[in-house]
Amino acid sequence: MLLFNFLSYVHVADRKAFFEKLMTQYLSRKGIVVIADNVTSIPSGYILMLKRLGTDRVDFGQLEEEMLATGFRVVMKQDFGVPRDLSSPSEDLVKYIQRMTGRAESEVRAAIDDIYSRPNMKVSPNRLAIFAK
Repeated sequence: MLLFNFLSYVHVADRKAFFEKLMTQYLSRKGIVVIADNVTSIPSGYILMLKRLGTDRVDFGQLEEEMLATGFRVVMKQDFGVPRDLSSPSEDLVKYIQRMTGRAESEVRAAIDDIYSRPNMKVSPNRLAIFAK
């Protein structure tokens, strides 16, 4: 099973219940779960922009703690950077961020202009982990 980049949007109680069902019902004895998501504890342009626009993301560390608390164990972890240079966003990207955050176009563009004008904001730290039962 692959869970990629959506768990941050799931309410914590629902996420914990989902992890519990993965452990007890959905996965076979040798089943694995792969999670790849943002490491929000390390500043990056994408995460700072979302925070500025009122949309916080859950840090990968919290997802990992919840998986471990459910009884999964970490088999492998790998950090990697995702290039996200939004300094010249397309109209479609601005509309996507507007839909995701519920903010006006001017607010989205102002956040992007401010945050992506800073150094070292164009790579988002991510982590991938494989969890086993």
